[in-house]
Amino acid sequence: MTKPSRALPKLLAFLGTKQGRYRFLVIALLSLSLITGTALYARYVYGRQQSAVVSAPNFYFESDTLTPNGKVYYLNPNVTSLSFTLQNFADELRQSDDTIQYTVSVTSSTNPTSPATLSTTSGTLTGGVQSDISVTLAGLQSGHTYTVTANGDAGFVKTLKATFVVLAKEAKLYQHTDADSNDAYILFTVWTENLEGNVTVTFPAGLIPDNTWPDMEDILTADGEFTHVFEAYSSRVYRFIKTDAYTGVDPFTATCAGTVATEKIPE
Repeated sequence: MTKPSRALPKLLAFLGTKQGRYRFLVIALLSLSLITGTALYARYVYGRQQSAVVSAPNFYFESDTLTPNGKVYYLNPNVTSLSFTLQNFADELRQSDDTIQYTVSVTSSTNPTSPATLSTTSGTLTGGVQSDISVTLAGLQSGHTYTVTANGDAGFVKTLKATFVVLAKEAKLYQHTDADSNDAYILFTVWTENLEGNVTVTFPAGLIPDNTWPDMEDILTADGEFTHVFEAYSSRVYRFIKTDAYTGVDPFTATCAGTVATEKIPE
């Protein structure tokens, strides 16, 4: 006895047809697209969230003279002051978003008796706009070394430095002999630069110091030598009367602490 055949469910029977299989394929593709799109969107949102987490405000703390590595500058002995800038931008397009608090300090490795001073030691550079400040370093002395340090803080911290070496003034001693053969006397000039102390003058035979001359009132010798005290930057003019014994061959000399004067025309 054969069992009666069972009828297929209507859904399975429908899927067994060509039309049913087509509709199933369309529904499956739409579902897959929906799942994929949802995953991509979630990944995009996650990426945006992650980007927002690591993003930081722009921070620039720069100077036209100071650098992160601490550049060294050598200055003329006569320089007593200089200026430099601190700024919150790197160029026309890049500037700090937040306000920067800065401090500036100066130290000297040679301990001058009159330490250098800064026109400002602290302040702010306004964020969101290009802002700068000019700082003046004054009171520099020859032969001394100064280190300037600037710190900028706006959540991020950056340090800029520079070392300024003011070269020592070289000690110099000069002399000039003005000996016109038609005159009855000779003028002899001595001057010092960054040199002080006893200057010894020797003069040729046949010349007599003119003690009526202002710089020679106290010179009463005729033995060819005398000494005067000179300050660091000073000069004296001496006048000598010629006698028949003067030949003009032997030179004048001026010395101070081992330094021998160089013949030079006064400027």
